[in-house]
Amino acid sequence: MAHLSLSTAEQLAGWGAAVEVIEPETVRRELARLGSGLVERYGVKR
Repeated sequence: MAHLSLSTAEQLAGWGAAVEVIEPETVRRELARLGSGLVERYGVKR
């Protein structure tokens, strides 16, 4: 199931803020993880 959740999250991430995932929670967690990684790498340094 983990691979399916990650794959789904990766596809949905392409929609950016235009989509909100309500469930499953596993996909929400994967999206959060992906987003955190992007912010860590590309976020504005203060």
